[in-house]
Amino acid sequence: MIAFAAMVERLGRDPAAWDRWAAGAAPADLVAAGALLAGVRPRRVAGADALMVWAAEVAGVPEWVLADCLAESGDKAEVAALLLAAPVGAVPGLAEVVQALERATRVSAHGVMLGLWARVPARAAVVVNRLASGTFRAKAKAPALVGAGPQGSLRAVVVQAGRGELGLALWDGNALVPVGRLALDLPETAEIMGWVRAQATGRFGPVRVVPPVHLVEVAHDGLVANPRRKCGFDLVGGRIVGFVPGRAQDADRLEDVRRGLLVGEKER
Repeated sequence: MIAFAAMVERLGRDPAAWDRWAAGAAPADLVAAGALLAGVRPRRVAGADALMVWAAEVAGVPEWVLADCLAESGDKAEVAALLLAAPVGAVPGLAEVVQALERATRVSAHGVMLGLWARVPARAAVVVNRLASGTFRAKAKAPALVGAGPQGSLRAVVVQAGRGELGLALWDGNALVPVGRLALDLPETAEIMGWVRAQATGRFGPVRVVPPVHLVEVAHDGLVANPRRKCGFDLVGGRIVGFVPGRAQDADRLEDVRRGLLVGEKER
């Protein structure tokens, strides 16, 4: 995240900054960055004013100091970032940041931002804040998505639910293989959660296991091969965009997705 933020700062005056950053970036970060610089943004988590207030609360800064800082800077994302304490722990990569913002809900947004702020230094936090508030504007001409699989969408089976998220899986023969958990924010959310509570077949803490009956449509920014995962890939920038009741049998097949991923890698 630190290197990406530095690259973004230089990109307008140094087009080669992208190539230098991409040479050492993780595949998942490349996919996420390519989507961002092509204009695909994560969902807006909170307004810039709210981010400033949250950052001031964390820093213990009174309101009059916050007003003075804003008058001096004029950039709310920057003010919020500069109020933060030095980070602790491992700095997240860009893909992790984007996925955290995509999963955030109105209820969890405050906690998500505090968790990210605790791990990123000020200059990187400026970019995080702009992504969270929908004010990120950097662009590049046709950035390369190295390591990305086929762009587009998946149709996945709902197998779990909890904490504002759905656990999703794809068919592998007659078995279901998990592919990830994504935030649920659809007009049908109340109806879906009502079904989950009524039909759950098991529970692990806040997570309920449900029968493989329904599917959801998932838009994404890319698939990146990851042999450490059972499904064989990471889903980058995934977001649930549709709910299709009673059609789990029509979900994508894992072998087809893997085949498409291999074709995409060979074409690159």
